[in-house]
This record gives sequence, C-alpha cells and structure tokens, in this order.
Amino acid sequence: MGRKTSLMALILLFVGFGIGMGFDRNTKFEYGVTQEATVTKVVDGNTVELLFRNDLVGEVRTAKLKGVVASWKGDDGACFAENSKRFLNDLLNGTTVTVMWDSGDKVDSKGNPLVYLWLGKFLDINGLVVTTGNGWVARMFPGDRKEAYLAFEAKARAEKRGLWGSCSEEFLSKLTH
Repeated sequence: MGRKTSLMALILLFVGFGIGMGFDRNTKFEYGVTQEATVTKVVDGNTVELLFRNDLVGEVRTAKLKGVVASWKGDDGACFAENSKRFLNDLLNGTTVTVMWDSGDKVDSKGNPLVYLWLGKFLDINGLVVTTGNGWVARMFPGDRKEAYLAFEAKARAEKRGLWGSCSEEFLSKLTH
C-alpha cells in the first residue's frame, strides 16, 4: 500500500469513527434522543457542567436546566442562591445523569445546551428543583414540560417550600413577571 493510500485509509478511519462516536460543538441535539453525561460541576442552582459519555475529546460543556430559573449572585438574584446551588450540588455532583432534549430550543443564546436531566428513568431533576422551591419556572420561554413545572411551582409556593418561604415578597413578585 502506498503512502497516499495509507493516509487516505487513516483519514477515512478517523472520519468514520468521528461520525459514529464523536461529539463536538456542532452536534445536533435531537428531541427524543437521550444521552448519558456525568455532572462534573454545579455552577449554580440551574447550571451544571456536563461531560457527555459519547464525547471522545473529553470536552466539558456548561448546560442550563431547561425551563428552570434559580437564584444567582449579583443583581437582585442573591436570595436563596447558595441554597439552590448546594441542593443541586449535593444531588448531582459527580453523578451520571440522563440528558433529554426539548422539542424546541436546544441551546441558549451563548450556545450552551438546554437540558432536562434525569436520575434513572423516573426522577426529573428540573422538576425536582421547582418542586422543592430551589427554582422557579422560566416564563419567557416555551418548553415541553412547562405546564407540569408550573403546577409543581404553584404547589411549592402554596406550601412555602424553599425560596417561597425564605425570600421577601418584593423579591418573589419579580420572579414570575
């Protein structure tokens, strides 16, 4: 086999391998397709860093929980920020999760994946954040699970769970408008 043929075979091997197994910034996130990832870091109450199992490069990606907003540091978002982050960290840091995609937007304006995270087949992490009062429903964006999350939020609010029982009425009134 000549040098040119060997080089072509090597290129085809890498391209074929990359198409079947690789993961890069241009990967299309498909509705109905699940992926496994490890949570390598919890950034805040609705942001995690994920290492996708099918990522050959080993790139950690910052992802946002789809349909969920949690308090953050700075501006007027500090109420309950540390509690929300701690809750998610205790639950997920170092854990393998199942990633599911919405039928709508798959990435935010910065190109970060918008994900539904599940532990096993039955524990919806995004829903759990809302149910426990560690976050609220993002009103400004559509989502497949939005109606369910709004019901979870109403119950958490009525029962004063998490931020609903800890933050000022002034702060809370800004969250859902």
